[in-house]
Amino acid sequence: MSIGTVSRVLNNSDHPVHPATRERVLAAIRALDFEPNALARGLSGRRTQILGVVVHDITDDYFNEIVRGIDEVARPAGYLVLVLSSYRDPELELDYVRRMRSQHADGIIFVGGGLQVPGHVDRLRRQVEAIEAEGGAVVMLAPNDLPWPSIVPDTDAGIAELVEHLVGLGHRSFAMLTGPDHLKTSVERAAAFRSALARHGIALDPRAVVSGGFERLQAAEALERLVEQGVRFTAVVCLNDQMAVGCLQAARRLGLRVPRDLSVTGIDDLPVTELLDPPLTTVRVPMRELGRRGMELVLSRLEERPFEAPTALACELVVRGSTGRVGRGSRKGER
Repeated sequence: MSIGTVSRVLNNSDHPVHPATRERVLAAIRALDFEPNALARGLSGRRTQILGVVVHDITDDYFNEIVRGIDEVARPAGYLVLVLSSYRDPELELDYVRRMRSQHADGIIFVGGGLQVPGHVDRLRRQVEAIEAEGGAVVMLAPNDLPWPSIVPDTDAGIAELVEHLVGLGHRSFAMLTGPDHLKTSVERAAAFRSALARHGIALDPRAVVSGGFERLQAAEALERLVEQGVRFTAVVCLNDQMAVGCLQAARRLGLRVPRDLSVTGIDDLPVTELLDPPLTTVRVPMRELGRRGMELVLSRLEERPFEAPTALACELVVRGSTGRVGRGSRKGER
């Protein structure tokens, strides 16, 4: 049996192969538990069936939910999904992209928001341009300065709903916990919150705007500092759920009752949020749907077929027990 015949069977070639010969090849493949070399096939002009997914932190449930959605579409299509955690390090993110390019990955999905670091966007753009020139597909699932196809959550509308909810409960003094200053997702969410407050004639006290780093521990420490400094607020808006969890923990340590003394809100609606005490009021981001749509967009671009999808997925306010009307209990939370 010739190498050419085996190759035709492995690659499902249109070249005719006698059924009996094909079955002998397939039987040998099963007996040897053989797996074709995807990279070698890629170098010969075929797809490698490899997809790189760049996230900021693999331990964050937000990214896990989106990756799950990506995998739900990628796996049936025969794709191996490689999850790459950059930890918001621009050099590490760039290194991952270079490695995916050297491995001839068919595509890359950027799940985290763009890192706004001087020089980084230009260097990343050059790598992405090369990947696309070589036949790959790149898709963004968060705010980013790269001009490639994207599908992002419409958090602006969700944040506007959240502010309407809080103002309707009588809140007029707010604290805001932001993410990293160099992360576009954090910058855009903060701008949306300020704009929504401005529509109600409310301005944030500059002292009440602090970074929680999108992390639980840092957010808890930030809330404790605000209270120690005597900053006045009846509601704290966290720009992701991880920070909101930290704030609930800090409030308990400080003796603040949520929501009687202080209302706490988040953004994302992670699976854990409805299990908290009290359950968290948050803006639901359709994370798994975002992942599914992103992978569908990658496949449509690779197959050069049209794909109709919204560029922004709707978010919705989920009201739970962590928000309440001002004045229900003592004024202890008015800080």
